[in-house]
Amino acid sequence: MSARGIDQHQGDPGTSWLSLSSKDIMAVEIERRFLVRNPCEALGAGMEEPSHIVQGYFGCIDRLRVRVRILSDDRGRCDAFLTFKGARRGYCRLEFEYPLSLGNARRALDTLPTNRIIRKRRHKVHNRDGMLWLVDQFEGPNDGLVLAEIELSHAGQKIEMPPWIGEEITFNSRYGNSRLAKSPMPSLLDAA
Repeated sequence: MSARGIDQHQGDPGTSWLSLSSKDIMAVEIERRFLVRNPCEALGAGMEEPSHIVQGYFGCIDRLRVRVRILSDDRGRCDAFLTFKGARRGYCRLEFEYPLSLGNARRALDTLPTNRIIRKRRHKVHNRDGMLWLVDQFEGPNDGLVLAEIELSHAGQKIEMPPWIGEEITFNSRYGNSRLAKSPMPSLLDAA
């Protein structure tokens, strides 16, 4: 379960996030991640309008990875978020997410070198079992890489694998977004 939509902490604007108690802002993200072996099939199956994501990584604070993300769609809507993610424990990890003004998000991302930023198109794909898959098509240095993730309500939840799903990479840190920013995958399009 993601913190987005669950935790919209609206504390005093002068309050530091460090001074907030974890019960005010904590959510647990439970997800599995996979390579997509057939992107054309995945992107043609029950897809919603994609969003464009630009996200940058600012290192860690108290063992939480710090990320700023801007999501935009083709209609010009933009949202920005400041996110803190904990270490993975099985399929679970802590996630703290806050809305951020678009101006502050852009200024923050502008301070980062390019090897700390990921760009991707996110497609929401509904599987025939009703589960929602998020399919990310990477751009820039990771062009050609397509990953899928699914958020679960509990770690033991059974899921039906769509036919376009490939190898599970949930526990392979090589495919973590912050790692892909620093060390891109060789272009899969060049290898074809």
